[in-house]
Amino acid sequence: MEKLQSELAIGDNVIAAGGIYGRVVAIKESRITLELEDGRLTVHKSAIAGKADDASAIVQA
Repeated sequence: MEKLQSELAIGDNVIAAGGIYGRVVAIKESRITLELEDGRLTVHKSAIAGKADDASAIVQA
């Protein structure tokens, strides 16, 4: 899990705790900002559960 979180990059499609899908648009220290269908959400890096397998579930910018 730590490896995944340390390798996050802008543009990655991810799933966060609680089943929230988004695209990484900013990384600042331990904060990750995700682009969602309706806006943005900033979460702690530890909330990222994995990379999203289903790209169609991610907002298309």
